Amino acid sequence: MIKYILSLLALIVLWSCESNPKHIDTIKIPIKEEPAIVLDSLPQNNKDIDSIWLQSDFDSAVAVILDGSHQIMYDMLKMDKKFSASIKRKLNDIQLKLMIENLSGKVPTNYTPSDCFQPYHGIFFYKKSKIKARLAICFSCRTYFSQPKNNGGINYQSTKQVFQNLGLPIYNWDDSTEVQNSKIKYSDYF
Repeated sequence: MIKYILSLLALIVLWSCESNPKHIDTIKIPIKEEPAIVLDSLPQNNKDIDSIWLQSDFDSAVAVILDGSHQIMYDMLKMDKKFSASIKRKLNDIQLKLMIENLSGKVPTNYTPSDCFQPYHGIFFYKKSKIKARLAICFSCRTYFSQPKNNGGINYQSTKQVFQNLGLPIYNWDDSTEVQNSKIKYSDYF
């Protein structure tokens, strides 16, 4: 009896697999963007996120091009000296809100560590004309550092789009020509 039941189940499974082979061709699997990478450890929940990111009551923010120095990860205050003041680009309200939603943890993100860090992009967050937070980003290795460290994360693609919309360069580090000319191209900004 058990042999008959097992044989019947096997036939049902085979029949169901062959009954609509065209259906498999029409299945579309969404391609998810690869997550950005951060060397800081991310908080497990909102109570671990620094209060400055949770409050997210910044008046304004500016984007800058940095000089690529990895020393920023050891002392984020060094970021204040690694850019030219003449190239600050103010984020509009929508861009500021987008960055705050990520960094405050309102939009969940997922990260894994990377071995390199050459930040050419940064954002300063202001409250009453004083820098209250900093974000340094390396788009080539998809790594970032922030001060304060504990934040909710960033969305790599939308952050990259903010810089592009502000007219700041983003180079393709997989292109050897871009790598060879990066210091010359970025040197216009620092």
